Amino acid sequence: MNKHLEKLLYFIVGISIGFIAWGHTLFLTIFAILIIFAYFFIEKRSNFFALVFGYYLASSRGLFWGTITYYNITTAGGVYLVAALLSSLAWIIFWGKTQKTKIVSFLAAQAILILPPIGLISWVNPILTAGLITPKAGSMGGVVGEIVGFGLFFILIYLMIFGLNVVKKQFYTQKTTMYIMMNCVLLLGIAYGSSTKINSNSANSEILAINSNENYETGTVSPIVDFQRQMKYLEQIENSKNALCLLPENALGYVTPANDLVWQNTNKTIFAGASFNNVDKSYSNTLTIISHGEIRPIYKQRVPVPLSMWKPWSNTGVKADIWGKGGFVHDGYEYGVLICYEQLIMLPWIQTMSQNPDVILAISNLWWAKDTNILKIQEQNIQLLASLFDKTYVFAYNL
Repeated sequence: MNKHLEKLLYFIVGISIGFIAWGHTLFLTIFAILIIFAYFFIEKRSNFFALVFGYYLASSRGLFWGTITYYNITTAGGVYLVAALLSSLAWIIFWGKTQKTKIVSFLAAQAILILPPIGLISWVNPILTAGLITPKAGSMGGVVGEIVGFGLFFILIYLMIFGLNVVKKQFYTQKTTMYIMMNCVLLLGIAYGSSTKINSNSANSEILAINSNENYETGTVSPIVDFQRQMKYLEQIENSKNALCLLPENALGYVTPANDLVWQNTNKTIFAGASFNNVDKSYSNTLTIISHGEIRPIYKQRVPVPLSMWKPWSNTGVKADIWGKGGFVHDGYEYGVLICYEQLIMLPWIQTMSQNPDVILAISNLWWAKDTNILKIQEQNIQLLASLFDKTYVFAYNL
């Protein structure tokens, strides 16, 4: 086969995997695991690059349409392509030529995909399928739980890969095909059972998540609109039976003394997204707690959206706190927090889950990403990692 046609076919297969796996149902996420299998079986580095580049382009397709909200089509296309390109290169910087060396190179690739700088822009890591394949494997919590959770997943997948190699060497092609089919049926069966259980059991029922569809347009609104929006939230909260409630990112807008007037008479405890101006021209994107009429920040976003929110070259925009705390303690409960973009990348998750939270609080404001797959990917990530570490979660968003 012509080598260029061969790479094109790998590219198309990668696009198919990425499109199917991300942005739809939780069950379909299982198809992302094919990238891991491909890593160990594709012999040519360039062929695997074509595959994984197609995978990232298709799975993170919402990035392009969302970025256009802030920038022109050229800049949006550049951001989209560079993010996919760097994520793809991370897989092939270290490339083992044998199965044994590929174990080491695979782990090295994961480190690159998780840690800064590439880890701050790389979405849809296939290792997230661990939440379907080995649910509750990290239930002991903390760093040990993370090592065991992902470790058991890697061991199981590698045993399947090793078994397939043995079958290829020792038996006829017909038996190899049967082995592959058996593995596929097994993985699909596990994934279906896990996704059904996750959908029914993982959401925390004690905390009420209130979603909204406010139109922020340029990303900012007037104090009057902030006030009116909060009054709507207050009415919903007071009409609910829950003592604890979660509001989306930016629900309170920029906190001012006027906010206290809205919430001073409620007896409920509310977690809500809000912004606070800093001494310089920057601001902090936070989760606040409203208790006894008092509003105070309890978590600062660690990784805001690069370029559009977080501008490292300037003292404007959202201040990043990459190595900050992954949550807070309230009334004896450890809460893990992830704000919007943090739900898409691995580093904030690893930091948060290392603290072994009792509940995951996730908030988003995706006014800029309507009609894209970003909200669904956030939800998939939350569900998958909550499943892997056996945690309940609450997710409130504005779309």
